Amino acid sequence: MSLLFVFDIDGTLTESTDLHQRVYLESLRAFGYPKINPDLGAYKHFTDSHIFYENGRYNQVQVVPDDLVRFERQFHQIYVEYRKHSEIQEIPGAGDFLHHLSVEGIPFCFATGSLRSAAEDKLAIFSGIDCVPVLSTATEGETREEIVRSAIEKAKHTYQVDHFERIISIGDGVWDYQTACHLDLLFVGVAQGKQKEKLIRVGAEHIIPHFLGIQAKELVK
Repeated sequence: MSLLFVFDIDGTLTESTDLHQRVYLESLRAFGYPKINPDLGAYKHFTDSHIFYENGRYNQVQVVPDDLVRFERQFHQIYVEYRKHSEIQEIPGAGDFLHHLSVEGIPFCFATGSLRSAAEDKLAIFSGIDCVPVLSTATEGETREEIVRSAIEKAKHTYQVDHFERIISIGDGVWDYQTACHLDLLFVGVAQGKQKEKLIRVGAEHIIPHFLGIQAKELVK
């Protein structure tokens, strides 16, 4: 059976959600948006690129793809400054689990709502694992579905597989679960406490607190 794991990054593999959100909000303000829509439910797609475009509309400013390129450059500069004083930790066991998949020859890829520059930096903490060829981000796509599909296609090319019989999406958020449902993928949540409760409320059934001691076969059901 051909199997593929699709990983979200922030909150799933790395403890970086708060850092990313602080940098992102500061970057929106630095870009010149006088107002930022605080209603998360107002965003159709929870990705950095979509939220950038939506806040342009919210401020009645016409933005185009070239503006997103400019925004990401500014975002990266601010991100680098924050990273000088902020260490990114992995979700317990995440690195060992990725290494386990690599050793066993089990394909995996990454699909994130983050802009590419930050995503590559976060994945760099997993030394010895070449993540970039199978990484899709909000720099290339505006919707979660586009990003996940792109990651799957990159995995097919990288692993030389025409079709994956089973694809398991692993994420920490409601958006990850909903995207998996839209694309008819299996879903495994990585969450504890209130975040776990949120996933349960929307219908997620298979949730793990971290990756410590986890083997791939335990997630394939």
